[in-house]
Amino acid sequence: NGFFMVHAQDNMGNFAESNVVIELRGTAVDGTCNAPVLPTFNATVPENATLGTLLTPIIENNYLAAKTYSWWNEDGMNGKFGINQTTGTVWVAKPLDYEEQKVYKMQARITDAEGLWYLIDYTVYILDVNEPPSKITLSGSSVVEDKIGAVVGTLSAVDPEGSLVTFTVSNGGDSFTID
Repeated sequence: NGFFMVHAQDNMGNFAESNVVIELRGTAVDGTCNAPVLPTFNATVPENATLGTLLTPIIENNYLAAKTYSWWNEDGMNGKFGINQTTGTVWVAKPLDYEEQKVYKMQARITDAEGLWYLIDYTVYILDVNEPPSKITLSGSSVVEDKIGAVVGTLSAVDPEGSLVTFTVSNGGDSFTID
């Protein structure tokens, strides 16, 4: 069977899309017309991977000759991963964040020189990395001189994993304390 996405558009620019399945009837010697069974690909990458980090390449064992690779279904991917059109190499194209999205499921389209193509499932699992707290702020920043015990302000910070944040004074510790 063949799976297609049909895009219909009128002269005003209005459009609709629909999935279409076409049943293929066998014409081979054995009466079948089965597409090759293609593997699925999985990759795991830490959320702090640098841009350009290579993931599992798509290798489809020469089912198609003179092939090109592209993303077919990029649902929720937002350009996070690139694909080399001639080699099938996949890489990190935009910063990743485990707390934002843990798994990306997409499909790569492999097309031969005649325009025949297959879809291959490609899933990327993002690994959580324990990141340091960020957005450290102090609600006040001045105090009356020689006012021992005066409250300067309130410290706050955000931990990406949601852990409790504690504070210590590391520079100027003789003049200030944290309660």
